[in-house]
Amino acid sequence: MGILVLGESDLRRLAGPAEALQAVRAGFLALAHRRVALPGVLHLDLPHARGEVHVKGAHILGSPFFSIKEAGGFWGNPERGLPVGSGLVLVFDAQTGLPRAFFFNDTEITEKVLKDPRAAVNAVVTEMYKQFPGAPAAAPATGTGS
Repeated sequence: MGILVLGESDLRRLAGPAEALQAVRAGFLALAHRRVALPGVLHLDLPHARGEVHVKGAHILGSPFFSIKEAGGFWGNPERGLPVGSGLVLVFDAQTGLPRAFFFNDTEITEKVLKDPRAAVNAVVTEMYKQFPGAPAAAPATGTGS
């Protein structure tokens, strides 16, 4: 059994905004109905490197897979010609615990969120609303204040 390795461009080609919205909705519904194993967030500060890392995981009960996500921010990286943010998602078989897939984050999205979180959220919500006929031209998140 091989391990699937995908970057963000691969994921975008395989699933568009409508599929992503459906998956996020299903995840939140499962969470609301207490059908999700959701441990606490692991936070690792690395002050010597002006960095931090967050690790999160979840399993929707009954799903054949569970996932763990790592996201890091290293604020000195631009001085090195590197992006501030990086991350990946690890997907495991929920029966055997064996790794099945690695999804690598394109840092472009992370960089946009770090520079202007409200604009990034607004762009995502606007894109999601565009997937539905008769949706408003701008998402309700516009102008929500600080």
